[in-house]
Amino acid sequence: EHVCEIELARLWKLLREGDMLVLYQHRIREKRWREGKRRQFAEALGLHDSETDGIGIAFADEIANDVAFYFVQKDS
Repeated sequence: EHVCEIELARLWKLLREGDMLVLYQHRIREKRWREGKRRQFAEALGLHDSETDGIGIAFADEIANDVAFYFVQKDS
């Protein structure tokens, strides 16, 4: 299933302080796809540029170079 940005925004609003949100992402056909999807993830959550540093990206190219997990902890 695909997740829409509006669905991410709704889920983010339901989370409590300290909760983590993790998103699985399969590669798209862009060279810098991981960073582009990181920005899109942040925008969907309503995070500002200064807050995007709080979004982590986990990947293991030696195992599967077409997969990434984005994660962020809700502070407030």
